[in-house]
Amino acid sequence: MNSNFKRMATAITVALVFGAGMIYLPVSLAGSPNDLVVLPQQAGAILTTRNNQPISVNGSSAVGGATVMSGATVETPGQVNASLTFPSQFTLDISPGSSIIIEFSANSVKVTLIKGCVSLHTRKGTTGEIVYGQDVRGRADGSKDTKLDICDPIIAASQGTTGGANVGTPGALIFSAGAVTAELIPIIIGGRNISPARP
Repeated sequence: MNSNFKRMATAITVALVFGAGMIYLPVSLAGSPNDLVVLPQQAGAILTTRNNQPISVNGSSAVGGATVMSGATVETPGQVNASLTFPSQFTLDISPGSSIIIEFSANSVKVTLIKGCVSLHTRKGTTGEIVYGQDVRGRADGSKDTKLDICDPIIAASQGTTGGANVGTPGALIFSAGAVTAELIPIIIGGRNISPARP
């Protein structure tokens, strides 16, 4: 009698312990530190494109309304500009024909400019930087709302010399051709004086 009672009591105890463990296990998993770290990283920036035309995100076509995650490579074709917005933190405007990598987390954003031009608007409390190659070309320290406008050096140089170089080059060629012609004329006519004869 006593042995049967002990076996029943042991079985009930085991069942209660197992049941309690099953109840608390999901709660424990849901509140684990890893989940608390991962969840904020799932938030993404919202994409907007001109006339809802497609651009490339990580090699795939994307249109306005798409969510762009941190670490993405974004490329805009010619004539199509795009914007990435993370509410209350930053907006990144990307010019046509540009390529960038964007990385962001809570209150910080980093843009690696591969080619083209970008304009980064950060809100107060959000730090930001734009990198080209190994150099930081613009930085926001988060102390206030900041706007950073950066173009890659190739585009910046072409914008700075447009017109001047193109106008100067043909003029230099014409001048050189005229100088050569002036030097060749005496050789061709044998050094003779071709001035009109005086009466």
